[in-house]
Amino acid sequence: MLGNAQALAAEDTLTAGIAVTGPAYGTEEARVAFWKRFLERCASLPGVREAAVASELPMDGGNASTVLIDDETYNSGKSYPGSRKRSCRRGFLPAIGARLIQGRGFTPEDETRRAQVVVINRAMARRYWPGQDP
Repeated sequence: MLGNAQALAAEDTLTAGIAVTGPAYGTEEARVAFWKRFLERCASLPGVREAAVASELPMDGGNASTVLIDDETYNSGKSYPGSRKRSCRRGFLPAIGARLIQGRGFTPEDETRRAQVVVINRAMARRYWPGQDP
C-alpha cells in the first residue's frame, strides 16, 4: 500500500516515450533484454538516482477498468471503482517518489514469474478493507 508520494522536482525528472518494435524485438525475450540493458545504462549515468520503466506514467489517462472487490459478482446496475492498469518494473515506485507504507514492493521474482502483483493506495485500502490488511 502506498502513502503520499514525495514531491519530485520537475527539473530533476526525465521521462520519455519509447516504442520497442521491429524485427530485432519480435520476441518477448528480446524486448526484456532491451529494457534490462536500457535501465542499466540509464542508472549508470552520472547524477541518476533511480531509473525505471512503466507502460504509462501515473495520471496519463488511459482506459479505466472495473474493479471487483474480493469475490464480488458484477452487477450492471451497480457503480464500481475504476482502475487504470500500468505495467512497471521494480524501481518504479521509488523513482516516482512513492513511499510504501505496508506490504511489499516489486521483486525480481515477480518479473521472472510474470506474477500479477498489485499496489494500491491508502484511500482504496481504507475504503474497501477498513481495519484489515488489504
